[in-house]
Amino acid sequence: MRDLQDLRRKYEDMSFNDLVRVRDNAVLSNDVREMLEKVLKAKEADRFFGKGLEERAKELFEASPLVKELREFAKEETQRIEEEKRENWFYTLDGQSQEGPVSLNMIRNLIQSGKIQKNTLVWYPRLDEWSKAHSIELLYPKQKIPPSDKEAPPSIPGKIVGTGTGWFVAPGVIVTNYHVIEGGRNYSIALRNGVEIPARPISVDRVNDISILRTTESIESPKCLPLSSKTEKQGARVFTLGFPHADVLGQKSKLTDGLVSSITGLEDDHRFYQISVPLQAGNSGGPLINLSGGVVGIVTAKLSAVTIYNVTGDLPENVNYAVKTAYLKILLDSENILYKDKNEKETSHIEALSEVYSESVAMVLVRN
Repeated sequence: MRDLQDLRRKYEDMSFNDLVRVRDNAVLSNDVREMLEKVLKAKEADRFFGKGLEERAKELFEASPLVKELREFAKEETQRIEEEKRENWFYTLDGQSQEGPVSLNMIRNLIQSGKIQKNTLVWYPRLDEWSKAHSIELLYPKQKIPPSDKEAPPSIPGKIVGTGTGWFVAPGVIVTNYHVIEGGRNYSIALRNGVEIPARPISVDRVNDISILRTTESIESPKCLPLSSKTEKQGARVFTLGFPHADVLGQKSKLTDGLVSSITGLEDDHRFYQISVPLQAGNSGGPLINLSGGVVGIVTAKLSAVTIYNVTGDLPENVNYAVKTAYLKILLDSENILYKDKNEKETSHIEALSEVYSESVAMVLVRN
């Protein structure tokens, strides 16, 4: 028995072809031949289901249409990510390096607000060099909204290149965001009854993104919205009226509500509230109203999901901002515009306030 075990170990060390030659040419006892056949079968299994099977599986895997599709997708996704990286910026502010990524639009806003001087050096990944901030507009001009075919009243020349929301704070005086009217030549407001009235900017605050317009024709102003005399607390319920995507959703005001998520804005900026009120393009400039019926802010910005995803890997939901009315009051006072303060002791329901104030908001139309 021991001799048979020793012989088996010897056969296992031999190659498959050598064992075949032994089986076919040597004179073997029945026990030895039976043992040799078992070793041969084991080696044959190793031969076809070991390395051979692995190689064949690899060939089948490489030839699979699904694998080819996945690899093509991975290639395209890698290119897309690289393109997104090139859209991010690294800039210096007051001589100190501020690391991004910072979107192109955010850089524009920082320049327009005066937080970055036009001669500040900005890193351009696409050019692989430092250039001055003012060249952003030259190299990457802001895309314009396609002109509308809507006919303007004879007194309002030009075609519509942008829209936003405004609201009456005093007779004939409308509040909106500065970025709503930026770049326009002629302005008007569309009232609830469909009448379009020419307007002109009388004061702007670029840093806080506030603009005040006055109608150039006498009209019977709707009810003017009163300004809140207090700072809202975290958790306060608020709502806004506006005209998001008016070309699709229609030209009647839309209401969205939510909470004051924080009494400070991005990076704890005390000029802003962070709100959970859903905002869309066209809501900019609308009033942020509390349950006492007082305007506590001007809805200003929607956090860029793409930018935050690039930074954190997470998609933000309902992270929006409104500039506090305290900064609007400074602008109104500088123009000697009288406005109403709201008695905060009164409270009401959103549906009642919406019915009262729906005529107080108007679509702001910007023409080239």
